[in-house]
Amino acid sequence: MLKEKSEESVKDVCSIAKENDCELISDPSGMINGTDSEQRKEEKPFGKEHTAIVKGILIIMMVIRHVLDDYYIEEYQVQSLISDGVLLDEIVRFCKICISGFAFLSAYGMTMHFKKEENRTRKFYLKSMCARLVKLESTIVFIYALAFLYRRLVVVKSIRKLYDNGNGFNPIYIVIDALGMSTYFGTPEINVTWWYLHFAILLIVTMPFLYMLYERFRYLLLPTVCLLPMAVSPLEVRAGVQSNYAMLLPAVFLGIAFAFEGWFEKIKAWNQKHKWVKPVKLIAAVLAVVLAFNIWVDVEPAFAYAFIVVIPFAVYEFIAKVPVINFILKHIGHNATNIFLIHTFIYYYWYTDEIYWFEQDWCIVAVIVIICMAVSVVIEAVKKISGYNKLVNKVLHKLEKY
Repeated sequence: MLKEKSEESVKDVCSIAKENDCELISDPSGMINGTDSEQRKEEKPFGKEHTAIVKGILIIMMVIRHVLDDYYIEEYQVQSLISDGVLLDEIVRFCKICISGFAFLSAYGMTMHFKKEENRTRKFYLKSMCARLVKLESTIVFIYALAFLYRRLVVVKSIRKLYDNGNGFNPIYIVIDALGMSTYFGTPEINVTWWYLHFAILLIVTMPFLYMLYERFRYLLLPTVCLLPMAVSPLEVRAGVQSNYAMLLPAVFLGIAFAFEGWFEKIKAWNQKHKWVKPVKLIAAVLAVVLAFNIWVDVEPAFAYAFIVVIPFAVYEFIAKVPVINFILKHIGHNATNIFLIHTFIYYYWYTDEIYWFEQDWCIVAVIVIICMAVSVVIEAVKKISGYNKLVNKVLHKLEKY
């Protein structure tokens, strides 16, 4: 009788704990495993907070790659903390690896979404794809409209000249550009760095197929995919074209694999009780970055894309726990899409002299990030006040009901 009551009490405690999202210690005394490590709270899985911090790092790398290009360094006599001009140029170019980071995160996020759904039908994949496209395109279209108006009314530059490719002005180019698809059609574009959007759109469309492909072959697929740039690169040189999609596939499949297999969590949990593990992981991460840098400089940039996994790994293991830094990076990451879409307008198209007036490289990077953050906040406020967010949410809601 006492045993039955005791079992009922345990069940009650478990149910209460579950309702309050608490963690139960299966062996409070430590008698079973001989340790009190179970008393520690379970580590959070790699989630949105970590993703935002990674995006913050990638955005800073993107800004460094663009605003510290050797042309601007020479043209505006920019002073650098790195005295070796060759090394500075190599570091700046290496920062382009950030594009594979965005590809990794996109694949990781979509894979986590797919994993949560038990009944993954064609309809589910189609709805997921459409919802992602609506979210992305709604942001692109809104910022395009603001840039269009700003260019015409404030900067006072001709829209007709922008979309005249030599055969006369064609209004359809505006629609294509507003959807971020100019690279597909080879038409004039309002922002040269928006080329990445064609990859982002293509990735969303093909992601269900890539997920199912990985689900079938699992990590056995990774060696082949990671070697893909070696096969594609010589063909590109011969054909005189560049396939960003093929070159970024290693990062995409790594994003799928890490989400599907839970590798971040498994690596973090590995031998966690030993004090020597953390320093070894840190050393391994640093060595991986050095190796990626040397591969980028001395071999082929595309071969280094797979090493981008080191950044989210470092965030999950170390950076997310550093108070001030994680706060700053997280807020930059939350505005990552807006910063990507607007930063080129500021430093390249409209206010180049004003930005490079600051002369110091670190100051220029900081200024452009701060300005973009401020503009992003204004954009989000306008979207909210104008009812644009409500309109997008209605579309998403109807799509969900379909």
